[in-house]
Amino acid sequence: MRIDNPEDIRAYYAGVADALIPHLAGHPVTVAAADGSFLGIERIETADDLDYLLQRGAVTLAVPLPDVQDSPVVPATRTVAWCTLHVASGEGTGIATAATAALALCESMTADGLTAVVTTDGSEGLYVRAMGPRARRKIGGRHGRVPVIDTARTGVDGPWEIASGYAEELARRAPEIATVDPRQADGRALIDASPSWPGNVTPVPYTLVTSPHSGVDQDARCRCVVPLDLDELAATTAGMPMDPGPQDVAGRLAARGDLAMALLDIGDDPRVG
Repeated sequence: MRIDNPEDIRAYYAGVADALIPHLAGHPVTVAAADGSFLGIERIETADDLDYLLQRGAVTLAVPLPDVQDSPVVPATRTVAWCTLHVASGEGTGIATAATAALALCESMTADGLTAVVTTDGSEGLYVRAMGPRARRKIGGRHGRVPVIDTARTGVDGPWEIASGYAEELARRAPEIATVDPRQADGRALIDASPSWPGNVTPVPYTLVTSPHSGVDQDARCRCVVPLDLDELAATTAGMPMDPGPQDVAGRLAARGDLAMALLDIGDDPRVG
């Protein structure tokens, strides 16, 4: 598959539409072309909506976090996005370092009663999203009592603050593997909370993405955002290769279903404790 071949693009999206469309429906979708140029903000509710945009050059699809604070009141069991972080491989590192940092973030989120969803970013990095019930939980507790203490990470007002709390805590706890300062990213994973800033967008699971060198003949391959399970993430920290591409997505969906299902606001999610 090539990012500069419209027929390849349409064929890929036709094969993943059933899994992709639920991640787009109900959201303002930022649409970009193969060269990264902005095509507009659209609503994509059906496969026909998607194909209409593909015929006009759409390649990458991204959405913002929902506004948890201002959203309509919904049952407390509803699953909503709390925050998104990007984990990049610093100079002199690779995907194993990013995976190590991402796994540590997942462990912290799980300890706080949230569900972590990890995807590739189409390059040498990962996205980590924290999901949970709309109602905040009291987490912690001592001396065997019922947990009643809210954590510093989740007892704050919005996605940016939550994301920053996770990023900064990991940088303090494990400075040998992670930092929030781009000037100190050599040899470490750079944890970036900016995807959680109001108005910023993140590529949705299964979207194609452009590489920094797209348009250059030697690097016009399609890349995509692929959900991972924690076993894959752990294996990557141990040095196993991890580079799922568009050609792998249909098979992964057939074998495992949508590993990013927790991102969908569909009511009770058995993975949210």
